[in-house]
Amino acid sequence: MTMEGISPGPEAEDLFGGWIEIAATVSRFVSQLPGFRGGSVVTDLLAALTDTQVGQAALLKSIKADTAALRKKPFKVALQSLEDARRVGPDHPSWDTFLRRAEDNFVEAGTLVSGSQEKAFVEFDLAIVYLAMGDEVNSRHHIEQSVQCADRAVNEYMQIGRGAITDGRPREEIPEFKMTATAGVFLAGAIGGMWVTGGALNWGYAKALTPQCRKACHELKGFLGFYNLIQRTASSVSGGAQPRYLTLDGPDRPLTRGLLSGWSDESDPYWLRVH
Repeated sequence: MTMEGISPGPEAEDLFGGWIEIAATVSRFVSQLPGFRGGSVVTDLLAALTDTQVGQAALLKSIKADTAALRKKPFKVALQSLEDARRVGPDHPSWDTFLRRAEDNFVEAGTLVSGSQEKAFVEFDLAIVYLAMGDEVNSRHHIEQSVQCADRAVNEYMQIGRGAITDGRPREEIPEFKMTATAGVFLAGAIGGMWVTGGALNWGYAKALTPQCRKACHELKGFLGFYNLIQRTASSVSGGAQPRYLTLDGPDRPLTRGLLSGWSDESDPYWLRVH
């Protein structure tokens, strides 16, 4: 499987993690649209999706105990239908039947989602199904939905991890960046244990030590490979929009050690960076 448009190496691995093969396959597939149907690339697309999601479903289950959409029958039937479509190939009369079955079950799985991350996952699946059908309009719609859900998931992680993660995104993209520097200074003086960085309210070093915050940092780092895959797919399907990749850079040492040793001018041990 070629790394179409992706230079192999540590940088690509940092961006996509376990999703690197499907990122390359999606680009190769989309490059042959419109009207593409047939050949090995479409079966490569389904193979990459089903093979990758075996591990990703397990990963998401470990992250969230309430991943209803990934545990229930519709999601499993949808994945099996994609595997059946891959097995028979696009020239077989059952090809459309299997893809339609996958479509119906992913739609049903979408009604069972328990959060933004899971919704992004299911919407991405639907986008790939429509790509395999050659339906670019519906594929574009669902990948846009996936992008929006993935952004919400990142924002939710950042809210929990605030105090340990510096947000490197433009300020207008940060939902919490609402107060002015003046208001922030006023509140910082009124509420103990808080300080202001660039006008944004930060809850202090103690926040970085909470188990919930540490967990959010770990989960966000694991989620960003999939986030970047969504960005790459949206860019490929839209035909030109630049993907906005995110990485979470941080210390290899535990947060408690970072607290004791200090972080020079960077008050937070982790940085969400835009590429």
